[in-house]
Amino acid sequence: MKSLGFLRRIESDQRSEQILFKGIQVWPVIRVYLAMQKMANLEVKVGIPSKFGLKDVFSGFTNYFAKYDYLIFSNSSVRIAYESKSLDRCVGMISTKFRKSLLIETPHGYNTTSNLKPYEERRVSSLLIHGVMKLYTIFFLRKVEITEEEYLQQVIDDILPDFNYKQVIKKFWSKYVVYSWLLRFYRPKAVFVVCSYTNHGLVLACKRLKIPVLEAQHGLINRAHQGYSFFRSYDSDLFPDYLLSYSTYEKEVLKGANFIPSERVIPVGNFALEHSLKKFDNWDNYNRQKKNYQYTICVSGQSHLEEQLYGICRVIALKNSGLLFWYVPRRREWQPETLDDEALDNLIIVRDESIYKLMNTADYHMTCFSSCAYEALVLGKKNLLIDVNGQASKVLYDLMGDNQNNLFVNSPEEFLEKFPAFSRMGAGTNEKQFSERNYINNLGRLSELLTQ
Repeated sequence: MKSLGFLRRIESDQRSEQILFKGIQVWPVIRVYLAMQKMANLEVKVGIPSKFGLKDVFSGFTNYFAKYDYLIFSNSSVRIAYESKSLDRCVGMISTKFRKSLLIETPHGYNTTSNLKPYEERRVSSLLIHGVMKLYTIFFLRKVEITEEEYLQQVIDDILPDFNYKQVIKKFWSKYVVYSWLLRFYRPKAVFVVCSYTNHGLVLACKRLKIPVLEAQHGLINRAHQGYSFFRSYDSDLFPDYLLSYSTYEKEVLKGANFIPSERVIPVGNFALEHSLKKFDNWDNYNRQKKNYQYTICVSGQSHLEEQLYGICRVIALKNSGLLFWYVPRRREWQPETLDDEALDNLIIVRDESIYKLMNTADYHMTCFSSCAYEALVLGKKNLLIDVNGQASKVLYDLMGDNQNNLFVNSPEEFLEKFPAFSRMGAGTNEKQFSERNYINNLGRLSELLTQ
């Protein structure tokens, strides 16, 4: 929780409850983007993607004109290849289980399956909806008046003076208004959402219309996560009714986190991870690459750390030719700044392959603090955690520890010093605590829940 220390200081002050917009507590909305921008040291985008065409805008357009019992909100960055199609790894199977459902998806430029047909039968692009939100913001949200704004401004100035909290509030409220219109039109029995902490406006609209909202887990949840751990209770209308989690671990970690009651955390599993335990069609291609190396390392990149992670891998690859790196960038189009440097045979950027397939095939998994770290343990792979700016320690150390399954290092030199001994410690363990099995069967419990 050290990484959220500045939030603890703010939320120990009761005035954080009194930061209101139109009578709604908005500190929980602001603090998510503030924390992301401060800890990642980059500007966090709260608007629609900047690069898209008419094909993206009108994708699945005719699917809008039907009656649905369930609406599902996600984004294309969580898509994986499945049965020669593109499947949303978080909610794709939910849309299959609940047949009368519509998947409303925000396109992102870095999904690796855009050339495949969607697995989900009824899917639309959210860009038209976001366009309406943009128009609403321009014409009806020119001014943002916030209660206790002087206090809020002081908080922002102390932490991140350039942070645009008014932009965050405008996006939140435009989502609330436009999604309220949409929900009144469809009148769904329930709404599923991926990542509730960037969709507070949608959640609020559901709550006010008394529509149950269920969040499907998309990544790591722990007490150091700005979207799930609060130091004070805030308006429950900003949080989902239920969380569909990977495992019972999340039930424990959310006790006392002021997010939702732990009894409303429902472990269903991780479909993509469960699927990755199976043998893949072109496994032999990667096994052939491995033959000339002592060890193979799959690296899961992270958007704001790509240059640092890739640079560390390059230094290690230059000094140890017995290691083969498969580097999987978070954004498919990412190119290293060292592109003009001499290419290394043992450092390969893989853009169009499932990270789960590569983790399953490699000997080790490397990242900073991606949720792939604990998914690797489920696959029986040991983690090499690069502690860039102390972020791996802040997020993962309490959860995983520095032991025979997880090696934390600060630099290429420390890696080269410690890896030989770590590699002799034996195979990683299958950490069942991080993922329930039988995902499809577990979804069956939701039918009973939603008919209560």
